[in-house]
Amino acid sequence: MKRRAILKSTTTRRCAANQQRQNNMTLTERQQEIIESAIAIIGEQGIQELTTKKLAARIGVSEPALYRHFDNKLSILTAILDHFADWAEETLRQIVQSDLPPPEKLREFFRRQTKRFAESPAASGVVFAEEIFKNENALAERVKDIMSSTEKGIMTILAEGTETGHFRTTVSLSHLATITLGTLRLLVTRWRLNGFAGNIHEDGLSLANSLLLLFSPEQAG
Repeated sequence: MKRRAILKSTTTRRCAANQQRQNNMTLTERQQEIIESAIAIIGEQGIQELTTKKLAARIGVSEPALYRHFDNKLSILTAILDHFADWAEETLRQIVQSDLPPPEKLREFFRRQTKRFAESPAASGVVFAEEIFKNENALAERVKDIMSSTEKGIMTILAEGTETGHFRTTVSLSHLATITLGTLRLLVTRWRLNGFAGNIHEDGLSLANSLLLLFSPEQAG
C-alpha cells in the first residue's frame, strides 16, 4: 500500500536524523536558553539581525562565553533548526498514527501548526527562512531534510485518504502535498508580513476546510 511505503520511508529517515542529532548534542539548560533567546531575536528583528553580540547581550553574558556552549553562530542556527524539526516530526508522527480519519488528520495538522505559530510568532521567522540558509550548505541540507520529512508525513495522510475514499485519486499525492504545504506557507508568510495581525489559527482551520473540499472525490467530476 502506498501509505505504508511512505510511512516506512519517513520513519527510517526520521530515526536516522534523530539518532544523528542525539549523537551530536544533548542540550544543556544554558544551550536551551541561548536557542530560545536567538529565536526571540529572529522574531523581533529578523534572522539577518541575529549576531553573537546581540545574543550575548540579551542573555547577559560575554560574547566569548557563548562559545563555551556553541562553537559558532552556524552551530546555534543548526540547533534552532533541530529544535523545530523535533517538534514538527513528533507532531506529524502523532497525527499520522492517530485513529482520526484522514480529513481530520489534515485539519489537525493545520490546527497544531497554526496554534504553535500563534503562541510563538518568532517560530515562523525560523521555519520559513530557508532562503537565508541557502548559502550555508549544512543549514540548507538540514532545511531540505525538514521539508522532505514534512512532505512525506503529509503524503502518508493523503495516501490513507485516497485509499479510504476521502480524497480524490485523479491528482498525484505529491501535487496534493505541495498544495497543502504551499497553502500553509502562504498563510504564514502573509501573516508575518502583516505584522502578525489577525487570527492565524482560525484562518488556518478555514483554509484546511477549503482544501478538504478541493480534495474531495465529489469535486473530481
